[in-house]
Amino acid sequence: MKKTQWLFLVMIFAMGMLLAACGGSDEGAETGADEGTEPDTEETDGDNVEDSDGEDGDSAATGEPVEGGEIIVGSDAEPNGLTPATVSDTASRDAHDLVHAALYRQTVEGFDVEPDVAVDLPEVSEDGLEQVIQLRDDVFFSDGEQVTADDVVFTVGIYLMEDYAGTSTTLFERVEDVEATDEYEVTFTMSEPDAALTANLEQAPIVPEHILGDLETYAEIEEHEASTTDAVIGAGPYVMTDWTVGQYINYEARDDYHNEGPYIQNITWRIGDTDAQLAMLQAGEIDIMNAAPQDVVTVEAIDGYNLAEEPQFGYNYIGYNQRNELFESANVRRALTMAIDREAIIEGIMDGHGTVAEFPHSQKVQFILMKSSPFLLIKKEHLNSLQKKAGSKMIVDNSLMVMVKYLHLVY
Repeated sequence: MKKTQWLFLVMIFAMGMLLAACGGSDEGAETGADEGTEPDTEETDGDNVEDSDGEDGDSAATGEPVEGGEIIVGSDAEPNGLTPATVSDTASRDAHDLVHAALYRQTVEGFDVEPDVAVDLPEVSEDGLEQVIQLRDDVFFSDGEQVTADDVVFTVGIYLMEDYAGTSTTLFERVEDVEATDEYEVTFTMSEPDAALTANLEQAPIVPEHILGDLETYAEIEEHEASTTDAVIGAGPYVMTDWTVGQYINYEARDDYHNEGPYIQNITWRIGDTDAQLAMLQAGEIDIMNAAPQDVVTVEAIDGYNLAEEPQFGYNYIGYNQRNELFESANVRRALTMAIDREAIIEGIMDGHGTVAEFPHSQKVQFILMKSSPFLLIKKEHLNSLQKKAGSKMIVDNSLMVMVKYLHLVY
């Protein structure tokens, strides 16, 4: 899929895969998926792709999306699970975002949310303690069952289970109760006003109550085949048709998806470490991959691909172990952070493919730092005084850094 008519769609898909902050595990989830058919890696001639009206695809030249075709994506990790409440790694989120839908979704720019399964933003009571959300009545799971308020209540309820052991414990910490007040209406009762509810619901895609509802514990949900294999059922744009652990994952576009698209008919993830992906790229077996800074020179030498560099939404950070007496003092931690030549690390280790982060968020994220923020910057001239206050126990480790890396997208 190296033709220009797919570039816009490829870029949107790839950026959607990068909005989560955590990296995937090197170990795949244990599944009961069938062997299936190995994906066809023969290069697709995009000039022959027909649109839904049988045209020859010339509309691509005007910037209009073209339906059909396949894209093969290189990935260095595979999902640890497919029920969103049970996982937090990037590979899992990338996978379940293709098969699940949420009440709200991120806008194309990635800085806001907009309705997906919801009709509109919530109706909020004057005191902010009640938020009512209306659902669309034309949304269906991939097995044909309709999405209703009961599915939303069940989904949020997973995060509120007594034995919940996932990482998203704070998403709904202000939710006192969630109730299906009509077939397509959900009412949230809050312990205090929560302006972030819509954003939090974006991170909690809806799972089917008719599949998982009989399970009584979080552990049972986590281990169910709908959470760990290609038996997953969701309301998203794609169906997972085959997951062969350690090799590939196949997706097929749904004809009954409730939003516009999807335009690309088939998506395949080819699983492999960086060396394996580079080999697949050189052999023309994948269409897109993320390249590490140290692989940029190698990628640039491969014919038939473009290389784009964009800031990631994530960042690398220092995590001091405050149980260690060496890091008990806040002055020591601040001084260590200020003593690091982060520019030298970016130039020497990343070949210049990074930007110093002055606060713990990507510079792509737009928000306001309040005066009371704990992330107030320390001027470099304060470093000496911090060292003096901390005494003689100064340990400078040049591997400690805070920085934003650039994404290198090969397509």
